[in-house]
Amino acid sequence: MISVPKCVAAPFGDTALALTQRISKEEKISCRSETSSDANVHSYDERIIDIARIYTVATESGKCLLEESEPFIHGVALRGPKGEVVRFRGVFDDGASISAIDSKVFAMVKHRLSKPKQSNRILRMVNGVLVPSEGKWIGNIEVGGVTLEGVFEIFPSGNLWALLFGKPLLRTFDMTHRYKNNTISLKGSSGNVITLFNQFS
Repeated sequence: MISVPKCVAAPFGDTALALTQRISKEEKISCRSETSSDANVHSYDERIIDIARIYTVATESGKCLLEESEPFIHGVALRGPKGEVVRFRGVFDDGASISAIDSKVFAMVKHRLSKPKQSNRILRMVNGVLVPSEGKWIGNIEVGGVTLEGVFEIFPSGNLWALLFGKPLLRTFDMTHRYKNNTISLKGSSGNVITLFNQFS
């Protein structure tokens, strides 16, 4: 098994392991301030998602950003068009304004999922770099035995997470995060309450 930094959420189960190397200097986009010359996008454009609004659980050195609080991680399965099941360790965060899948991870499993659709969303990094979404995957998502349709934007995470389960999906699944005991609850198909326990380690 490939070793990963303490806070990285890597895929598990019947899918290939996430790549764990950091993005090389050659892969990084040169920093732009107010606009991206490629996309000609203003900094206030509604398509832009600031990285500060997306959950990140590690620094470049691999150390946790949160000393007092650990990320909530739980298994998430994406369903392919021919019955394929691709499993991940998803990072759940109700402060994230979108749900996202790491672009490198998606490249490894895309042959088992439906093709992504075009997206006009743009990710603004902390240093001002604008990174266009590589598309959005729409399909059936299973958590705790409950399956609903949802959307994941495809963005590079810098290996900080494989799958980010943000507020839009938490709302879709009508999940409640109980911070006192760090559990997430949702209703099953028969109305029963399902409790998800943090699998962070």
